[in-house]
Amino acid sequence: MFAPFLELDRHAYEDAREETWRRATDVPGWERCFGAFEGERVIGHVDLTGCGLYSALHRARLGIGVERGYRGQGLGSALLAVALEWARDERNLSWIDLSVFAHNERALRLYERHGFKPIGRTPDAYRLANNSIDDVHMSLDLRAGGESVVL
Repeated sequence: MFAPFLELDRHAYEDAREETWRRATDVPGWERCFGAFEGERVIGHVDLTGCGLYSALHRARLGIGVERGYRGQGLGSALLAVALEWARDERNLSWIDLSVFAHNERALRLYERHGFKPIGRTPDAYRLANNSIDDVHMSLDLRAGGESVVL
């Protein structure tokens, strides 16, 4: 689900994240964010976050969101491709991990097109509006080579 910034919240968020954006990828708690804008407005984002432990810095967690009115136009695929290109250039990274609602078939197809493989599932991970939602866990091995696909 996309969480757009309100004008006042955007600056507070950027200030809070500034330190993590400057951290090297060999330091716990680093983060990199890439955005899509329409003028000054954020319409999509993708972020990669490093683990808080030195022993897991070879992995990053991916989060992505596209505002509802811009979905289905290739923006998510383009954002994902930018993040993966950056990640492949980082010698410290070997894996990208993510989780996605099991019923989000569009997102599952997007991740699979870019090389992510399902590695597990958490049943009843969330309960929203009295509905049980499973979470699918996926990973991408950056060492396997291959380019991400942009459709």
